[in-house]
Amino acid sequence: MPTRSPWRVVAGHVLPAWGLTCTVAGAIVALTSAWDPASPWPGFTNLSMRDGRWYEGIALRGYPNWNETLQQSGYPFFPLYPWLIRLLLALGIQPGRSGPAITMLAAGLGLWGVYRLGEHHASARAAALAVWSMALFPMAAVFSLAYPSGLLLASSVWAFARVERRHDLSAGLLAAVACLSRPNGFVVAIALAARGWPDGGRVGRLAGPSVAALGIWMLTLWRWTDDPLIFLTAKGAWHEVTVLDVVLLRSADPSVYLHLTLGLAAAVVLFLTRHRLPITWTLFAWLYLLPSLVLGVVGMGRLAAECFPVGIATGIQLEGASRGSRRLYFLASASLAVAIAAAFGAHALLP
Repeated sequence: MPTRSPWRVVAGHVLPAWGLTCTVAGAIVALTSAWDPASPWPGFTNLSMRDGRWYEGIALRGYPNWNETLQQSGYPFFPLYPWLIRLLLALGIQPGRSGPAITMLAAGLGLWGVYRLGEHHASARAAALAVWSMALFPMAAVFSLAYPSGLLLASSVWAFARVERRHDLSAGLLAAVACLSRPNGFVVAIALAARGWPDGGRVGRLAGPSVAALGIWMLTLWRWTDDPLIFLTAKGAWHEVTVLDVVLLRSADPSVYLHLTLGLAAAVVLFLTRHRLPITWTLFAWLYLLPSLVLGVVGMGRLAAECFPVGIATGIQLEGASRGSRRLYFLASASLAVAIAAAFGAHALLP
């Protein structure tokens, strides 16, 4: 299927969607804290809340970035994002600005990739709807925060875009970017390897960079701590809530139910569209989303927001819906996104 000029795509769909989600969500998160005199991070520093403080701490002080009160360390947070923050710090850009800026810029690149893949596998209309569905996803505010969500979206979607053109090495390198951005980013390499199977050479080019990157990082952690898996073992200090805890009503935190609801909604859309998506996309999405049910439900909604097959599947479903249904969907999704961004800013919900 022929594609239009990339600049027309950017100007017509990607740029407006990206600009709207980043500016509105960022402004809401920042302004909400201004109404709360007790907010620990007033104004635009609120864009570096929660996990963003860990990434900035690692960028400034390195690992372990220990929190004595919570008995938590920074090891569960992978190094690429704080490395980028530290790189920009050397250029005089402070972490409170560089962290959100990295995420926003990467999210824009990711939405461009979503359009490209959506147009190739479905239609230009479905691709545009996919971009807007991701920009207005209820938890799209993470694309304005100092979280690596933008990096995960951009690296994963362009890795799959490159492999479709048989640019295996660049796809593998992009998968390594995802791998070093977050521990579960390694599933990008797994899905790409499935695309190259059984050609051993392709599998090596597609998964090799991620295996090497993760191996070097684990050796580094082993040298520092005698535990190459400390990014998993240290995670125990977070007291994560699993789906079993939800079923048994062991948690009263509304964040748990929000994340689980959004994650399950994404799973439903993927299931309904399973015959329209490449099997490796579906494999990546399931590997990316489902482990949260046992490793920690909080974060599942964030993963759904940055999972490009969910966005493209939503675009495909919306293309087949009536105009009134599409308007109703986007109105409901955007309204919920505004409310959630405000709740993030007020620290009533966890991103």
